[in-house]
Amino acid sequence: MSDEKYSAETGPGESHQCDRSDAPRTAEGLTDWTILVIPSTRIDPEDWAWAHEQRKPVDPDITVDQVAAILLVHQAAGWLPRALNALRRSGERAAVQIAVDLGSTDGSSDLLVAAVDEGLLDECVTASADTTPGEGINLAIDRLSDGVTHIWILHDDVEVRRDSLTCMLREASRKPHPDVLYPTLLKPARHNYPEFIDEQGQSVSTGGARVLPVVDRGDIDQKQADPGPILGGSTAGMFVRVDVWRRLGGFDPALPLFRDGVDFGWRANEAGMVVRTAPSCTIHHRQAGRGWQRESHLAPRPDVTDRLAGMRMVAARTGHPTRTSLALLVASVWRFLVLMVGKAPSRAVDEWRSGLQLWRSRSVTREMTQRLQDFHAQCDPDDLENTNRLLPSRRSVWARAVDRYAGDLSDRIHPWRNEDGTTIDDLTGDDFTVRDHRSVVNPYTVMVSLMVVIGIVACRGLYGSGRATSTWLAPAPCGLAGAWHRWLTAVPGLSGGNAPWLAWPAFGSVLTIGEPEVLVRILLVVTPLLTAMSAHRLFRRVVGLGTTTVLLAIRRQRQMCIRDSFWGMLPVLTGGLARGSVTALALGVILPHMALHTWRLVNPETVDVVELRGADTGSHQVGGVSSAGGLALWSALAISLVPALWVYPVAVAVGILMTRPRRLLLGSIVVLGPLLVISPWIPRLITEPGRMATGAEPVLSPAVETRAGLWLLVGRAIVPGTAPTVFTVIAMAPLWIAALWAVWRLVIDRSASIGSLTGHPRGRVLALTIVYLVCLVLTGVASRTLVTVWNVQVHPAIEPWQLVGAGVLLILVAAARQPAMLQRAEADHLPADESPTLGQLLVGIGNRWLPWVLTISVAASGVWWLVGGARGPMSTTAATRPAYVTAVEDSARHTRTLMVNVHSGSAHWNLVDSNNPSWGSGERPTISSDSRIADSAADLARAVATGAVPDDLADRLSDLGIGHLWLRGAGADVVSQVGNASGLAAANTDPTTTVWTVDGHPSRALLSSRGSGQVPVAGKVTESGTVTILEPRDHRWRVEVGGTRLSPAVRHGIGESYQVGSARGDLTWSMPTQRWAGAIELVALLILLVVAGPQAAQRNRIAAPRRSLSRKPRRRQEES
Repeated sequence: MSDEKYSAETGPGESHQCDRSDAPRTAEGLTDWTILVIPSTRIDPEDWAWAHEQRKPVDPDITVDQVAAILLVHQAAGWLPRALNALRRSGERAAVQIAVDLGSTDGSSDLLVAAVDEGLLDECVTASADTTPGEGINLAIDRLSDGVTHIWILHDDVEVRRDSLTCMLREASRKPHPDVLYPTLLKPARHNYPEFIDEQGQSVSTGGARVLPVVDRGDIDQKQADPGPILGGSTAGMFVRVDVWRRLGGFDPALPLFRDGVDFGWRANEAGMVVRTAPSCTIHHRQAGRGWQRESHLAPRPDVTDRLAGMRMVAARTGHPTRTSLALLVASVWRFLVLMVGKAPSRAVDEWRSGLQLWRSRSVTREMTQRLQDFHAQCDPDDLENTNRLLPSRRSVWARAVDRYAGDLSDRIHPWRNEDGTTIDDLTGDDFTVRDHRSVVNPYTVMVSLMVVIGIVACRGLYGSGRATSTWLAPAPCGLAGAWHRWLTAVPGLSGGNAPWLAWPAFGSVLTIGEPEVLVRILLVVTPLLTAMSAHRLFRRVVGLGTTTVLLAIRRQRQMCIRDSFWGMLPVLTGGLARGSVTALALGVILPHMALHTWRLVNPETVDVVELRGADTGSHQVGGVSSAGGLALWSALAISLVPALWVYPVAVAVGILMTRPRRLLLGSIVVLGPLLVISPWIPRLITEPGRMATGAEPVLSPAVETRAGLWLLVGRAIVPGTAPTVFTVIAMAPLWIAALWAVWRLVIDRSASIGSLTGHPRGRVLALTIVYLVCLVLTGVASRTLVTVWNVQVHPAIEPWQLVGAGVLLILVAAARQPAMLQRAEADHLPADESPTLGQLLVGIGNRWLPWVLTISVAASGVWWLVGGARGPMSTTAATRPAYVTAVEDSARHTRTLMVNVHSGSAHWNLVDSNNPSWGSGERPTISSDSRIADSAADLARAVATGAVPDDLADRLSDLGIGHLWLRGAGADVVSQVGNASGLAAANTDPTTTVWTVDGHPSRALLSSRGSGQVPVAGKVTESGTVTILEPRDHRWRVEVGGTRLSPAVRHGIGESYQVGSARGDLTWSMPTQRWAGAIELVALLILLVVAGPQAAQRNRIAAPRRSLSRKPRRRQEES
């Protein structure tokens, strides 16, 4: 339908409703009436003229002729000229300007006299040094005329603005007219910085702490607050009616310096007066008193005086000042402990002193309470109730604290992140324009996800019933009590505490709700992930020197995650995971943390990416006490596995003292901290020095034949479980290639002059290279050497040296990548007519192909782990002994089982019971610490393995408390000869295993009475005599009958004997729990955790930053 037809069909009254000139058109140019057309309405500009009107400010009701400015001065020669200059520049001046000098001796009085002669001040009142600010204001008020109705209190460390007084007068003219006004105090001005709010009125918590109810300290001043009621505030800039001052009696004498303004406003509110904030009036406040910039007789320690005033103000208003002072003293002790943990000893001492002074001066608090009670008797109860509503509730105080903590945590988790998710790297990177065409998935998230998925798939063989065990991994104990028993219970015949690493699974079993076996399965699955995350923390946090290097390193997260993944696969390549080696798996997580803190200690100039990107930049002292504590903490964990690793912190301490001779404290923490943790274990190490060179559970590790040879160079181990040679070579050869490229970059190529090894690059690179070579030598020596631990020949630990060597190579690669990235960035901007140098070409090749080379390593190890799985020497098996055997072992008889395994002509044996083998069984003698028990059991085991059994085999087994004999792998003739022995009954037979039960119900406890021989005790003692427990000799045994402890008797044979006497009942015996050892280890770890933790901020100890005139020319030089 055409436009003309439509116009003809519509009526004359309808055509004006639609303007067809703006209507949508079809492809043929006709009006498209299928789209609804809404005609626009013409806007008259006059309708919005009110929005653009410039309103004149209302003239204040109070004029400057009614105001007196009182300037309080004390020891302010350093900043008083600024305050006076600010008064000179003020747009309006008060009718009277009086200065009160409170006993200054530093030249402040001369400045005031000059200001009086100049006419800036009308008068200068001099007072003694012990005069309080309130008394000084009273001296000034006595000199005022009747025409002055308001006083404006100024401190010598404030700088008023040109319009400060004008804005204050306007605020004072708002109805209802206020009696007390508190301005907005700003932090000292800084060049090219916005104005930051220091406070806008104050309140107080129930503990006497300052509370800022309007805005947070540090917020940018955007005139965002409106005038409103407030409890009180600082006296700096406080605007008060003269009659109100006289009615309230000025400041309370119990608060001579700090918090006097809050108390004054509090009393004004209680009297029904109007107390408000004046947000439009802004004043810069230096806070010289609380900032420790002036000496004062009233506040020798400002923080103590401030805390004391706050707590006294609260205690005086409770009605029970003595009781409240005692409660606040207890709270001060708690804050003292918290601040000591936060490594703020000066603040902690201030807290303690303030609480102690409050208690000692409780008479002053009682006098203040009496004055307040007399004052409250004259106040309206409704005004008192309304004033209480201005106090912050506990809920609001906690909510603000939680909100502040959550904000800090968010800044650390997402540093430099904008609201839309972009970071500064995305906005400033060279390739930000093509960001949408690249992968937006976080490489770290991909690494974590893949490691978790691969771990779940690779460990598929460990799922199901049974326990994960191997020759290197003892079965997990039963229940939470069993896990703690392995750590804390003393071992008979051995001195000192148990291995400290047994505390880890004990605490870990708590997280798995008392299921140690679940903990083992979870750790086997996630250990490669934890190892990779540990390496990621190292490579992410320590990146070298210079912000440019940091930014480039942050932009290369993919390569960083590849290095992390390679480190995470090292336990797989070396066979540590397949064997269940506690040493290999734990050190994979521990060593990167040790390297991180070492790097900070020996490189104090190190840039920490997390701190550079976080909100609290610079709050952590890199290379300080925290790093020393962190190294000591992680070294203690490593030393509890391989004591020989103590040479590492010793070497670091020597390096610290050589480079930083005055930091003896750091070296002492690094060296002595780990020894403090393992101190209960040291006596046992002294008796068995071979344990210092081995890893965890050394007795479980057999002395295997060395077949690795030179394959040790590529990470091969000398024990089963290692990846096949092909996969090992494919995985390690790329790392060697990358390391050679890194050494060339850092040593040979002279153009590589920047990076994390700057300063003495070649020396440090050579040092790392020597460390790697030493690790190779130690690995080779350990593979060819045997040490004796509890009469067992075992190899020293080689996993630490393999891991340290691979870690050194990765560090070299990471260090070489940083300058390479910078040079690549420079090469990308070369002029078109300039050819790159050979070094730049090699840099480009290395940057382009190095990530792919390392990816091959990760892929090779990942494929082996994924396809082969985690099975190998380790497997999940049901109980080796039949259920009825373990039932007897768990009964009141507590029998043992002699297990003999014949394989390839050799025999291996062990003496097991209900608690062994389990965690820690490899940290003690295999059979027994008593040589008589061990030798007797060994003789019986050899006789059973060879078939040359004695006639009294059953009796000799019973004399050792052995209830069952277990034999596997022996020939039929040997089984027949053992079965023919009297006193043995074959209870179970299968093709490879035979189990015999010893007749006579043997027990590990024997009772001998008068006229009869020794008889086994099956739980209860019903007659007198001598009880003998067939255990290793140890005076610490606690033997009880019916709850009565027995006294020892003389014993000449195996075991310990005790006199029963008149005791009757159940027989129990146990070794003591070494709570002292656990307490020492835990306290030492807590101390190191505190030392390694972040340091609490030292508030009010640094001079406030000021505007500097020298910055401008420096900035111009930088721009030029």
